[in-house]
Amino acid sequence: MMMEVCNKPSAEVLKTSQRKKKFFNDDNTPILVPNRKHQVRVPGSKDLCDILETDDDSFVDFVSRCLDWDP
Repeated sequence: MMMEVCNKPSAEVLKTSQRKKKFFNDDNTPILVPNRKHQVRVPGSKDLCDILETDDDSFVDFVSRCLDWDP
């Protein structure tokens, strides 16, 4: 779900991941599988403003920084 909003993590973040092989191929592409509703979650497909249902730039910036892959 996080990849839908934040896109996929960088190669540096994946390099330190202990469970990378479960969720990513050897070339760092995500392994996309359908969820229970048979929908595939596509990285970068959702906008944080739409999910939060706000146009408050400060709040959206705060939440996006909280979701940063490599803070």
